[in-house]
Amino acid sequence: GALVLSVINAGPVNEVVDAELVDGGLLQTRKLLDKVPGALRLTYIDGAEDYQPATIEARVPHGDRGMVLDVSMPLVLTEARAQSVADFMLGQAADGDEANLGLPLKYLALEAGDGLRDERDRIWRVTRLTDRAQIDVELRPEAPALEEVRAITPQDAAPTGTGLAVPDILLIDGPIIPGASDDARPLLAGIGQPWPGPVSVSAGVEESSLNVRAEITDPAGVGRLIAPLSTGPLGRWDMASELVVEMPAEQLPSLSAQAALASAEPLLVQNSQGWELVSYRDAELIGQNQYRLTGLLRGLQGSEIASAQSGAICVRLDARLQRGKIASNEIGLNLLWQAEARGLLSDLQIARFDNKAALSFSPVHLRSTISSDGTLTLSWVRRGMEITDSWILPDSPNEGRFNVHLKRGVSLLLDVDVEAISFGLPDIWQHGDEVLVGEYGPDGRVGHQARLML
Repeated sequence: GALVLSVINAGPVNEVVDAELVDGGLLQTRKLLDKVPGALRLTYIDGAEDYQPATIEARVPHGDRGMVLDVSMPLVLTEARAQSVADFMLGQAADGDEANLGLPLKYLALEAGDGLRDERDRIWRVTRLTDRAQIDVELRPEAPALEEVRAITPQDAAPTGTGLAVPDILLIDGPIIPGASDDARPLLAGIGQPWPGPVSVSAGVEESSLNVRAEITDPAGVGRLIAPLSTGPLGRWDMASELVVEMPAEQLPSLSAQAALASAEPLLVQNSQGWELVSYRDAELIGQNQYRLTGLLRGLQGSEIASAQSGAICVRLDARLQRGKIASNEIGLNLLWQAEARGLLSDLQIARFDNKAALSFSPVHLRSTISSDGTLTLSWVRRGMEITDSWILPDSPNEGRFNVHLKRGVSLLLDVDVEAISFGLPDIWQHGDEVLVGEYGPDGRVGHQARLML
C-alpha cells in the first residue's frame, strides 16, 4: 500500500450517470446531530508573535458542545488565517453528508480525491475505494473553496542563526509539593521558545564556582495573569475569585469536583508572599491562549493566600519542573544561576532559596473571646502535613510552640512565645488592633501566620 496526499478539490471531476451505478445507486446518509463536534481547537505557529505556539477555536451552534476536536498544525499562520482554517476544518468535520455507491470496473483509474459529478450536478469527492467484482466508493460532498495560503515574505521569516531561543530558568521557592514533602530543593522551570533542547542549569556563589545543579528536558508551562487575582478563603471553594491567565502552548481542561479536590491540575501563582498553590474546577477559553479559571481551591499545601497583580507569573506544576541540587549551607544565600543549551548561555541571575516548604502551616480557627471580667483570650488550632485528616484515625495532638504578635498599624505592641493553643492578651489591646499567630518549625523559624482583627 501507499500513502497518497492530494490537495482538496484538486483531483479531476468525472461525469457519472445513474445507469452506470450498481447496488441500488448512490446511497446518501447524514450523521446524527449528537455525533457532530461542537468545537475545534487549532494549535499553530503565530508569525506575528515571535513564532510562539498559539491556539484558536472554532465553534458550530448545532454540534455537541461536549465533543471538541484538537488539531495541531506546525505551520506559520496569521490569526485571521488560522481562524479561517479552523472554521473550514470544523465545517468539514461537522458536515453530516456522506454517500456510498458501486461503479463498474471501467472506473479503476479513480483515486482518493477525485471528483464525481452526478446527474443532479452535485460534485462528490472520493474518500475511499475498494476493488472487488465492482468498485465500492465512499464519498463526501465537495468542500467549499478555501483561499490560497499566503507565502511568508522575507520580513516575516524566522530570525537567522540557530533558530533556537536562549534558554532561561525560573527558580521557585514554593510550598510542599504533593508526594514530595521531604524534598528540600528548589523547583526549576525551563523557559525558551523554540526550545533549544536539554538545558543544563548551573549555580554557585560566584561565576568561577558555577557547577551543574539540574538537567531540564522539557520547557515548563509558564504563563502570566492578565487580570488581578483577589484574596480568597482557605479550606473551601472560592466561588468569587477568577484566575485569568495567558498560557502559551498550554491547554487547561475543565475538571470534575473530585479531580479539583485531588489537585489534578495544580498551578503555582506568584504573589507578594511568595508562591500560592491553587487548584481549579472550570476552565473557559476566552481568547488566544487565554483562560478564565473558576471554582478555585486556595492556599493548598500550606501556601500563603494573597492577592496577585496582573502580570504575575503562573506555572503548571507537573513533571516538566525539575529539582535543583542545593547544599544545606547554601539555603538563604544569594547564588548565581545560569542556564546553558547547545552553547547558548542565559544571563546570570541572582536568586535565593529559603526553603519555604519547611515553614509551618498557618494555624486555623483563630478566634477571640471576652470573659465577664473583660479578659480577651485568643485560641487557635494547629495544622500541618503530619496532622491526620480522617474520620477514622484518632485526632493528632493540638500542641506546639507559637509566636503571638499584637500590632496597631505598623507598631508592634506585643511579641511573645507560648507553648499552648490559647493566650490571654494583656489589657493593652484596642478594637482595630491586629493579632498574628505563627508556629515555630523544627528549624526554629516562625511559619506562616494566621491573622485576626480585634
